[in-house]
Amino acid sequence: MSTTLLLAVALLLPSELTEALEQYDFGEFEAACQRLDALRDADGFDAEARLKTLKYLGACRHALRDDAGADEAWTALLVLDPTAALDPVQFPPDMVRFFGKVRLRAEAAARARADAEARAKAEAEAEARRRATESADEKKAPPPRRRVEAPAKSRGRAMLPFGVGQFQNGHDAKGATLAALQGVALAVGVGGLLTFESEKESGAFLGGGTFPDPERADTLQAIYLGGFAAFGALWLYGLIDANVYFDEPPPVAVVPTPDGLAIGGVW
Repeated sequence: MSTTLLLAVALLLPSELTEALEQYDFGEFEAACQRLDALRDADGFDAEARLKTLKYLGACRHALRDDAGADEAWTALLVLDPTAALDPVQFPPDMVRFFGKVRLRAEAAARARADAEARAKAEAEAEARRRATESADEKKAPPPRRRVEAPAKSRGRAMLPFGVGQFQNGHDAKGATLAALQGVALAVGVGGLLTFESEKESGAFLGGGTFPDPERADTLQAIYLGGFAAFGALWLYGLIDANVYFDEPPPVAVVPTPDGLAIGGVW
């Protein structure tokens, strides 16, 4: 398009707008609406002329009692110029009040859009931070696993009573059984001996003496000697067993259960 034609268009549009405004002033609202509606999206219109077109288009529609059309035109006006207003000297009071309602709705919509944009931006930033954190975590090397070594075995512990050697070898059930039996045998032996000595009429502790009831004394002696003998036999068994299995790895049993596999010691 030539420069001359562009100038002609620029001069034509303001004159068309002037004629539409004159029609509005003379109360020819329907004709003014048709002309302004055709001009609102015309090419080559400057910003000031476009704002004036939307303002008077809304005024014409309101004068024709087309509230929805007036709302649409004035909302478009406020999008372009949020400070736009109707001069109460030039426009009737009911029109100014209606424009005020349109302004309130437009401001509320603008705030809602701003809030939605702010929330979307915050969510996008949070998502970006989350992804960056996950990416950083994936790049981190896993911490080195600490190797837990079993304590070294001792021949000295294998010589001890009460299943110590069995526990050391991983035979927990056997160790617990020996500990319980040796405890009972030792308790019988010590208890019988103390009772035997307490019933002496004369004589030193663990020495010879006299008893009021020799038969009972013989029974008590048999009890405590049997208890100590049982304790010694169990100790000897535990000592031999602990040394026989000293160099073998602790046996385990893998048993299927409703919840998976259970691992336990083997006798």
